[in-house]
Amino acid sequence: MAIIAKLLGCFKNKVHHHTDNNNVALEQEQEESMYAFHKRIETQNQLSTDFLSFQPQVSVDVRNSLVGWLTSLHFSLDLLQPTLFLAVNIVDRFLSVEVVSSEHDLKQVAIVALVIACKFEENWSPTALTLMEEDEDGYGSTYYSQQQINAIEKNILQKLGWKLLVPTIHSFLVEIFESCGYCDQEFKDMAFFFGEVALNDYHATISYSPSTLAVSAIYAAMCVLKKSRGSKRRFLNSNLSYSKGEVTFCARRLQRLASVATTGKLMRTLAEKYSDQILIFTSQK
Repeated sequence: MAIIAKLLGCFKNKVHHHTDNNNVALEQEQEESMYAFHKRIETQNQLSTDFLSFQPQVSVDVRNSLVGWLTSLHFSLDLLQPTLFLAVNIVDRFLSVEVVSSEHDLKQVAIVALVIACKFEENWSPTALTLMEEDEDGYGSTYYSQQQINAIEKNILQKLGWKLLVPTIHSFLVEIFESCGYCDQEFKDMAFFFGEVALNDYHATISYSPSTLAVSAIYAAMCVLKKSRGSKRRFLNSNLSYSKGEVTFCARRLQRLASVATTGKLMRTLAEKYSDQILIFTSQK
């Protein structure tokens, strides 16, 4: 709650009056303050390098498969975009501080993480018990009482220090689009497509910060949609806090990951969510 109050304070402490010019400057200051706040929180909540090396029962493939499953479940429930990014963030942060004894327990963590994210982002929330009962993979075949589910949720929140207001790839994508004034929905969808591709890859998650992945996803979208060299150069120059070489290298990585994603199990979900973007992307290969 202290973090939420601090975030809200970024807005409440501003004075909304004076001339129109002052209001414009004030809005820009608020955006910069929010971005700076998110960057600071991002630095404070960076994942441990290669945190799966401490998980004897959770391999990279298992983690990526789980996120792919979570992506599919999220889409089938017609949930909001930020809910998925927060749910995966919760799973990864939990895995970085707590050993999970089995894939079965990992699935429980993912389901409860999705419910927690729904409580934070959505106007409604599915119950963990309902999701377990509907799980086609059989992870919900074991009976759990609501008391046991509550205990899992409390354990996750305690291990995370009750910190849920953390910036994700989605957070930075939204902020960058707002600050740059991009209105092309096709372009936004392409960037979010690359954002979800990054979300489903463990090595991208531990190699780059959410903000770097967001900037790289946008740059990858600009490349695929054949934006002009001038527009790409201006975009890179407007994000000087990131190495141009790192952004372009990461963008190429996301494009390679997308090539694999569009031929794997994740394809079914991505094809439904981003059919136009996948068609454009695959036509470029």
